[in-house]
Amino acid sequence: MKSRLLLAVCLAVTSALFIPAATAQDAFKAAAAVEAPAVPQSDSAADYLNYLNQNEKALDEAVRNLVDAAQKDSVDSNSDQYAAGLSDLISRFSLKAMDALNKGLELKNVSDEELAKLIIEKKKLIPAYCQITGTKEEDELSTMSDQLRKIGRPDVADALDESIFNVKVQKSIQANDAETFSKLFAVVNEQVQKAGKDISPELAFKAAKIALAARDVKGYKLEDGLLKKYVEQFASSSNPDVQYISTQMELQILFDAGEEKMFNLPGNEILFSGTFIDGTKFDPEDYKGKVLLIEVWATWCPPCCEEQTVVRDAYAKYHDKGFEVIGISCDDENDPDGFKEFLDTYKFTWKQMFESKAVIPGMKTVTGQPVPFNKYYGIYKVPRPILIGKDGKVVTVNARGPELERRLKEIYGDASEK
Repeated sequence: MKSRLLLAVCLAVTSALFIPAATAQDAFKAAAAVEAPAVPQSDSAADYLNYLNQNEKALDEAVRNLVDAAQKDSVDSNSDQYAAGLSDLISRFSLKAMDALNKGLELKNVSDEELAKLIIEKKKLIPAYCQITGTKEEDELSTMSDQLRKIGRPDVADALDESIFNVKVQKSIQANDAETFSKLFAVVNEQVQKAGKDISPELAFKAAKIALAARDVKGYKLEDGLLKKYVEQFASSSNPDVQYISTQMELQILFDAGEEKMFNLPGNEILFSGTFIDGTKFDPEDYKGKVLLIEVWATWCPPCCEEQTVVRDAYAKYHDKGFEVIGISCDDENDPDGFKEFLDTYKFTWKQMFESKAVIPGMKTVTGQPVPFNKYYGIYKVPRPILIGKDGKVVTVNARGPELERRLKEIYGDASEK
C-alpha cells in the first residue's frame, strides 16, 4: 500500500516538471486581456447605438469568462489581482463605448430621438469614464455641449449647459467651496434681477433651490434679506407656477426655522388652529382649562400606531378629569373613509384633522396661503406628541410613552383617585 502511494506521489511530481513554463494563471490573464469589439466607421447614428448594445453584451460575456477563469486558476475574487483584471477589462470596453458615442455626436442630420439616446448614453457613461481617465465630469459635459453646437443643435447644448451648471453648484456645496459657489450664485442672482416680475418658472425654481442651499455652504454668507426678496419677487409674478414656487420657498424657510421654535415651546403658548375631519373648526374655548395633547402621527407609521395605544389608555384614564386629545394625521386625505375605518377599528375616539387643515391662526404666506402647523414648527418626524397644560402653555413637546403617563400623573394625580 505504501509503495503504491509513493509511486503516485512520484508520478505527480514528475508530471509537474513537464508543465509548460507559462504561469499557472494563463486562463485568468487571457480573460482579463479580452479586447472590446472594434468601433464602426459610419455616418449612421443607428450603427453607433447598435454598437453600444454589442459592446455591452461582449463586456457581459468577458466578465463571465473572467469569473470562470478566476475560479479555474484559483484567483481570489477579493484579491488585488482580480480587482485589477476586472478594472482593466471594464476600462477597455468603456473607452470603446465612449469613442462610439463621440463619433455619433459628430454626425449632422441625426433624428431627435437618436440624438437624445446618444446624449443619455454619454451622460450615463461619463462618471465611469472620468474615473478611468481622471478627467472632470463637468469638463466632459462641456465637451458634449461643444459637440452639439458644432452639429447645429444650440438648443440642446443650452439645456446641457444647465446640467453642467447644476453639477458645478452641487459640487461646490458638497466641498464647501464658498468661492466657487459665490461665483455661480452671482450668475443666477443677476439673471433673477434682470427678469423681475417676468421671471420664468425654471429660473425661479433654480434660484430658490440654490439660494436655500447657500445656507449649507460653510464660509458663504447670503445677502441679508435676499430670501425674502426672492419670495416677494416670485409672488408678484402673474405666472401661477412662479407664485407656487414663492409659497413653497417661504414655507421651506419657515420649516427650517421651525425646529428651534418647536424646542422653545415648553413654558410658552402654542399657535394652533384648524378644521377637524368632521367639518367642525377648532375652538380654543372648548379646551380652556383642560390638558390637551396635540398628537402629530400617521397610520402608516408603526411607532405612531404603537403610541396611539398609549394615548388611548391615557385618554380612558384621564378624559373624565379634563384630558383632551387632538390628532393631526399625515395620512392621505383623499382616503378619508379608510382613515375613519382605521380610527373606528382601533377605537381612537378623540378629534382628528388632516395635516393640511392644521394651520397657524391669522398667518398667511406672501401669496395669501395658510401657513401649515407642521411646516411652521418644523415637524419632519412623527410621532410628535405636544402636551399643553391647563394654563394653555406647553408642558413638553415629547410626551411619548411613559412620559405622557408621568406628566398626567403630575397634573391629575393617580387615575384611580376620584
